[in-house]
Amino acid sequence: LRSDQAIETTPRLEGELHNTEEQLQQALANKGYDVGDIDGKIGKAMRQAVKDVQVKMGLPADSYPDREFFQHVMGG
Repeated sequence: LRSDQAIETTPRLEGELHNTEEQLQQALANKGYDVGDIDGKIGKAMRQAVKDVQVKMGLPADSYPDREFFQHVMGG
């Protein structure tokens, strides 16, 4: 593995959506999903909430929020 080939173990939202985990948790909680503590950390409850919404949206249910997911949940 070359030094310029970084391995990211937790996929994150891209670009301007980076570091919005807490906002996403709050939005999902407001919609009635159990996300655990609203602390900006993506834990087991948050992953399950993301997966539940992905299934509802007809997306691949991988428990990782992407741009389309974020826009849907945030109403954009």
